Amino acid sequence: MQVFKSYLTDWKFYFKLIFSLFFIATLLYNWLNPLINGITVSDAEKEIAPNWEWFIQDKGDYTLNFFSYFTIQTNIFVALWFLLSAIFHSQEGKKTSKWFGPYMALGVTTFITITGLIYNTMLLPTQINITGFSFWFTSVVEHMIVPIVMIVYFLAFMNKEKGSVLETKKFLKEKLVIFYVYPIVWLVTMLIRGEFRYNAGKAFAYQYFFINIHTKSYGLAGWAWLIIALVLIGLIVLGFTTLYNWIIYKQQGKNKK
Repeated sequence: MQVFKSYLTDWKFYFKLIFSLFFIATLLYNWLNPLINGITVSDAEKEIAPNWEWFIQDKGDYTLNFFSYFTIQTNIFVALWFLLSAIFHSQEGKKTSKWFGPYMALGVTTFITITGLIYNTMLLPTQINITGFSFWFTSVVEHMIVPIVMIVYFLAFMNKEKGSVLETKKFLKEKLVIFYVYPIVWLVTMLIRGEFRYNAGKAFAYQYFFINIHTKSYGLAGWAWLIIALVLIGLIVLGFTTLYNWIIYKQQGKNKK
């Protein structure tokens, strides 16, 4: 009880709780809205997916596809981290905490950074002509607000217990490789899944144009876009994990409520 009372006097508890609930509500709205009002497929997708009608008739397939997006998964990571970190607020930034220590938060922050950068540099220009409040509300929240809130909280406000963060050389040697695991597993899974869906003529075989190895986009072959995406994501992981780690290394032990 005493621990819970201490939560109520710390603004960070309210910050994490409020934003987690907002992010969860947005994700639920984005998922459930088409299920209630009708699943749609764009004209462009209809041209390349002969069996696109299966998608609008199969709510299970729509749901699995929705939760396969890197954007949705990384948003879920952020929402859950904020929610659970609020519930276990006293564990935030502790050296001994596996789930709420600096490196779990660094992973979540890095992945949502990938979401924000890739969307705003490679995907947003292709969607600028789309209209509709629902699309733009969920897009702005999931690709802009969520990354900004997570990055700002992690770098500026999150507690980092002294001794919980490694200096750069040790980080690169002991921790860096860990942050490549999720993006690689996601990409390999989506390429395998995409090949099955493409051969079956299903809609949304690949979540993003830059991993669609079968379709030429903006003058470049699909395999070329895949290589560009791999290099870009690899550099983002290397650059931002190193930068974020350097920043929090300087901060550890200095945080105040």
